[in-house]
Amino acid sequence: MPLESKFAEQYLEGKPLTIAGSIEQIRKEVGTKLLASLDAQSLDSNAGGTDTSCKPIATTERSKATAARGICRDNLVDISKLPKAKFGHTEELLCDICQKVFKKQGALTTHIKSHLKNTETYEKPKRPCPFCEKLQTQLRRHITSEHAEIPAVIEVMIFPENSKERRAGFDQLRKEGIDVYNRKQAAQEVPAYMAERKVDDEGSLVRCSKCKGYYKRTFFYRHKEICIGDDAQIPRKLEMSNRKVHSHDEEFQADILSRFHRDTVGNLCRTDDTLFVIGRRLFQVKKKRVDKDMEIRKSVMSDMRLLARVYIEFQETSVDYLVGHHNINRNDKKVVELEKFIKTLEFHKDIVFGDAAYAIELNRLERLRVPENRLIDEDVEALRNHTLQVIKKITSTFTFIGVHEYILLRDALCSRLTLYNARRGGEPSRLKISNFIEAKNKRWIDSNKVDSLPEWEKKLFQNHLITYQPGKGTHLVPVLIPQDCVDGLDILICSDTRQRAKIWKENSYLFPNTGFSADHTSGWNATHKLAKEAGVKRLDLVNATKQRHRISTLYCALEIPEKERQYFYKHMGHTKEVNWGTYQYPLPIMEITKVGKHLQDIDKGIKT
Repeated sequence: MPLESKFAEQYLEGKPLTIAGSIEQIRKEVGTKLLASLDAQSLDSNAGGTDTSCKPIATTERSKATAARGICRDNLVDISKLPKAKFGHTEELLCDICQKVFKKQGALTTHIKSHLKNTETYEKPKRPCPFCEKLQTQLRRHITSEHAEIPAVIEVMIFPENSKERRAGFDQLRKEGIDVYNRKQAAQEVPAYMAERKVDDEGSLVRCSKCKGYYKRTFFYRHKEICIGDDAQIPRKLEMSNRKVHSHDEEFQADILSRFHRDTVGNLCRTDDTLFVIGRRLFQVKKKRVDKDMEIRKSVMSDMRLLARVYIEFQETSVDYLVGHHNINRNDKKVVELEKFIKTLEFHKDIVFGDAAYAIELNRLERLRVPENRLIDEDVEALRNHTLQVIKKITSTFTFIGVHEYILLRDALCSRLTLYNARRGGEPSRLKISNFIEAKNKRWIDSNKVDSLPEWEKKLFQNHLITYQPGKGTHLVPVLIPQDCVDGLDILICSDTRQRAKIWKENSYLFPNTGFSADHTSGWNATHKLAKEAGVKRLDLVNATKQRHRISTLYCALEIPEKERQYFYKHMGHTKEVNWGTYQYPLPIMEITKVGKHLQDIDKGIKT
């Protein structure tokens, strides 16, 4: 069939006019005569007005002239006379389900997905009113019409319509209504909680302590960054359980209950009434110790998990709390039963626990005397070199400090101070920014006494800064800051650097956690991570406690006057007896050479 006839047949049938092949192939097939006729036809139609909505984009003079004539260069067809609905460069695409026609594959794919969706009609969820507690689909309209005279509503309606402040105010009222509803549900035997978004598992629901919103547990970390804003209050998640949430228990639930793992022991700690009473009482007693928030939390959680794990819910200290609890509630029967149990336990305590206590102490002393349980000097040297290398690399002037670099520098400096001072793992990590500033300002140094020291002792002040912090108990312990840490610590306290590293602006710790946390880092985790990177031989032996044992032993072997040793004991934060009995490794070589020699002579009857 001639090409002209093929065009005519397609046009009369209303089909899209398409020709496969390049321009050169068409020229060979129809010749220059057909091209001239098409040009003449397009010029005639253009005189009567041409629809240029389908004109291609022209970039050259030749293509501009072709586009002005209304000719599609791909097909060389007069497009001005074709119906728009019939024109196209691709074949028509048909939906097999509803027979709808599409021009593009992407539109057809999106359309087919609509057939696969759930056909149920979406219904807007009802939200409880924070004032009258009625469920409303149009909560904002209900509040403005029924409760417009309430001061909280007046404060919101002051802002202009559709303003950011007005929307935020009504959002907060909605969250407060959901909070009131969920608090009442918590008292039910089978609670049905409500959340901001649909949650499949109600057990994963948590409550924000700041905005009172309810979110999925895995989403809370994202909400925390949004919710914290510029406020000094940090959002904390509260686990939802079957226990009724009292306002005076929110701190205990946020710091303790919400942090338990979702395992058998953790679930028991969150739901058992006895453990709840014991844990809350322990928390109330210990939380008075300022600057030790993380240690208090770990201590209370450890005690609660221990009680849950071994099912000892009536230990001596715990029973006292339970007796007081039952006295307040006037449950005399329970009080009498507990007092009888205390007397029975006291009578049989040595029989039940005596052997276990002796075995534990004996095992501890034996472990101290086994050489393979001591920290290896080569591992200490490798960890030290790796730590200093990390500090030097990050503190260079060409290193950008982001979140990753901040964490590396923080852990390296925390580990360095912990091992250098032979401090307990949780002590240098608790240092505050104010402690470092005091050290730089030499608050604890009497310059007059320094001037009177010998020259070799004066040089030590050029290599060290000193500060003091609360140690074990209530006494202060010193922390020496070597000069190789000063530049890195200056970076850690820089406000711009902390902002880039997502440090909460109210976090006053020198080694803070990222992610807008109010806590500090863990000294053990910092040392363990660096030791792993350094490739030490015995990773299980590299920790702060082993370093304290090692330094105590090495210091004891030195020829140092007894008066100077007292300063070492004070630095370590214990007495001479504790240093010898707990931290100092026994010296078997000295035992054999200094004592064994004389015993051997006595045995042989040799008088010296």
